[in-house]
Amino acid sequence: MANPDDDSVLAARLWTMRIILVALINGLVIFLVIAVVQQSQANVAPIAEPLLTYVALGYAAVGLIVSTVVPNVVAAAQRRRVARALGASMPAEPDADEVLPPDVGLWCGVYQTRLIIGAALLEGAAFFLLTAYFIEGNILGLAGAAVLIVLLLMKFPTRAGLQRWIDRQRALLDQERIGQ
Repeated sequence: MANPDDDSVLAARLWTMRIILVALINGLVIFLVIAVVQQSQANVAPIAEPLLTYVALGYAAVGLIVSTVVPNVVAAAQRRRVARALGASMPAEPDADEVLPPDVGLWCGVYQTRLIIGAALLEGAAFFLLTAYFIEGNILGLAGAAVLIVLLLMKFPTRAGLQRWIDRQRALLDQERIGQ
């Protein structure tokens, strides 16, 4: 990335993405602490047949799958839209300097959308598991929520990761433009 403006856009968008993800995780951690404290003070035996916990675990499994598929579908759709727009504006024999790839800001926006969608799906499943733990006291709900929180932490955006993703999207865009 040679353009200094791209560096400032990347840094600002990366900061925003990090704040969003930390806020999502923070809400989960606060609720986790509340649920654990409430369960430790309740002195009630866990429910023998934790139906809500089992439903929440199933929901979490589906949420995990969907959180990996849907963000990629969103990115692919945006990339196809950009390829069509660039394809429509390209001359028959374009010079390499005539058509510029979309800017870093566009790709950061797509990445941020992917991040929010994927994280929100995991967050919802984790909240469901924590609610099940809060109500039923089954440790499976707490363990499942902890796993999802770790997966959310693994989504933490880094500059190198974002730059690799943008470079990959530009390469895929070039392939899609050639295929038109």
